[in-house]
Amino acid sequence: MKRYAFLCFAALFAGGCSSQKSPALADPPIITSASYQHTLYDGRRQPIDAQAAKENAPLALTYYPSEADYDADTNGFTEAPVEVGLYYVRIRRPAGNGYRHGPDIKVEYRIQPPLQPTGNE
Repeated sequence: MKRYAFLCFAALFAGGCSSQKSPALADPPIITSASYQHTLYDGRRQPIDAQAAKENAPLALTYYPSEADYDADTNGFTEAPVEVGLYYVRIRRPAGNGYRHGPDIKVEYRIQPPLQPTGNE
């Protein structure tokens, strides 16, 4: 015990063995975005609406071209898609900014073809 006390006393000068506890991490923030989202094609990148219930919560989005790719965690990309199609999005809630790591959230995201005029106008 004397040896530990001496080492701790020596380490105190080097910045270790602090008697102060680090602040507890908060639970991961709740994601308030819908699990199924869609939008119309407009020729631009169209990210999903991914929002957390708390400010400054770290989120990481990965888009997948198929559910099989989502499940295997392969062929993912971080830039929002442009093309018409069905995508699967993984919202990761990594630890950071005072929050613990949270389980991933799965979002099904569809970019639909633009509306075509019917000719009756």
